[in-house]
Amino acid sequence: MKNWIIALAVAVVVGGLAGWLLSMKDSPEEVPEVVGSVEPPAAPLEVGEMEPVAEEEVVAEEVPEPEPEVPVPEKLNDSDGTVAEVVAQLSPTLGQWLLPEEQVRKWVLAVDMMAGGEVPRRHTPWNYPLPPFAVVPAGEPGAAEVEHFLAADSNDERLTAMLDAIRVIPPRTMGRYYRAWLPTLEQAYAELGKTGTFAERVDEAVTRILAVPEAPAVAELERPHVFYQYSDPALEKQDALTKALWRAGEDNRKALQAYLRELRFYL
Repeated sequence: MKNWIIALAVAVVVGGLAGWLLSMKDSPEEVPEVVGSVEPPAAPLEVGEMEPVAEEEVVAEEVPEPEPEVPVPEKLNDSDGTVAEVVAQLSPTLGQWLLPEEQVRKWVLAVDMMAGGEVPRRHTPWNYPLPPFAVVPAGEPGAAEVEHFLAADSNDERLTAMLDAIRVIPPRTMGRYYRAWLPTLEQAYAELGKTGTFAERVDEAVTRILAVPEAPAVAELERPHVFYQYSDPALEKQDALTKALWRAGEDNRKALQAYLRELRFYL
């Protein structure tokens, strides 16, 4: 927000200064009219006398405090303790849901899956108490058999606590830690035996999440097996990540996308 205000101020100042210079250049030279009293000229200096020089006021520039050093694990295999320490400082709420082992490898795997439109269900780095997905009948009340459902409004709060725990970390801080940890993250990604780099997968995952559109206003569900799915084939064929964000609620989808847009600037 401050950037555009500064830019506007600079534009006004520069524009005004340029206009003032042009008006001086185009107007004829005139002798300015003297209004009021005129101070007499200063007396000439005596031989050997030097004109006093005004002392310039020295303004000390404020030196910004250096940012604290980012702790980085020495080895990938010994990184879990550092992860727990860092998360406990940045977001204590998030720290209570993290599993204690193989944090870096699990996060790298989760990002790689999301870059492909998938949602990690096994070997996740967290143990978040996700409430059950709730539905309401889509048919007439009191119908004998219900085959179609609608997602209940209460589902919009299922992921709010988790997303809030992530968004409490300033994007600038998150970017600093990401850049410092990138060599360790790349090492974990190389273990997957895939082409490319982890940094590329991060960019692909962020791009995919930012591209998720608004959820359909009314979308009927059915339950042919264990899980609910969209009755409309066009909706059901969307990738798992898109459908997961739809079910997270519109407020959460927008908040996450806004956070990632700012975070991408610092990556």
